[in-house]
Amino acid sequence: MKAKTTLFLIGAVIVVFALYNPSMREFREYLGFDYKAKINGLRRESNYIVCSVYSFYGEEKYLGVFGNFFKISSSDTTKRDSIKTE
Repeated sequence: MKAKTTLFLIGAVIVVFALYNPSMREFREYLGFDYKAKINGLRRESNYIVCSVYSFYGEEKYLGVFGNFFKISSSDTTKRDSIKTE
């Protein structure tokens, strides 16, 4: 019985993390762009269901998990100021 409860709790945690895995729209808003803006340099590198890795022009990488973003690598962040949105 204890094993079933443990498996249920692990499954429930995975489902909650999957539901709160941030979208590309949320990533654009996090960077300060309008959610409708088309920006060629943004992409989702990997989607692991419970979290995602996003990149900004291949120079900055962010981990998106549970509705939040954490910078995991960067080179030059001044490029963001010169980006034109469509």
